[in-house]
Amino acid sequence: MGVCLVEQAVISCTEILTDGIRNAIPSNVIIQGDTRSYDPEVWPSPGWQ
Repeated sequence: MGVCLVEQAVISCTEILTDGIRNAIPSNVIIQGDTRSYDPEVWPSPGWQ
């Protein structure tokens, strides 16, 4: 998602899921999180990934 430099937005990474490999680079990673902004124009649309 692109946000204009003059707009304010926060992206929080709240969960990192891997395929369980330890001490190595995992082959699959899912990063989940949340976005926040005071301006509704910056909010992601439903279904945005």
